[in-house]
Amino acid sequence: MPILLLANMFLGIYINLSIWYRLSRKTTAGAYITLIGAGITIAVNFIFIPYYSYMACAWATFLCYGTMMVISYVWGQKSYPVPYAWKKLLAYMVIVVILYFIHHAIAVIWHVPALNYTVATFFVLMFSLFIYRVERKEFDNLLKMRRKSA
Repeated sequence: MPILLLANMFLGIYINLSIWYRLSRKTTAGAYITLIGAGITIAVNFIFIPYYSYMACAWATFLCYGTMMVISYVWGQKSYPVPYAWKKLLAYMVIVVILYFIHHAIAVIWHVPALNYTVATFFVLMFSLFIYRVERKEFDNLLKMRRKSA
């Protein structure tokens, strides 16, 4: 389910962003952000589960972790600024979502499993190649560091 995949990606980003309140000794910020996320989860589940069943839970998770990620980023930039490459990360996420919808449209139009797997594999390979080309310097630096440590 792509909603949960994106939700868990938001959680991973939030966990990485959460370092600011630990370093700046403002750990109560983490408690507030968590309480906001819990409130969103409870409210969305309470309101929408009777109508949308388990899909409401998926959307609640998405909204919870997305909100926590955004709050942590905005608050963190005010308290402990870090120059994240957020435009690049956002562009990667948008590209992946677009590729998902293109693949989903192809799967709906043509019900041929072999074609769907081939298209999905092609998209993954093309996206991986795109990331490699954009991040080539970073990959080269990782290889250099690995050679030095060996």
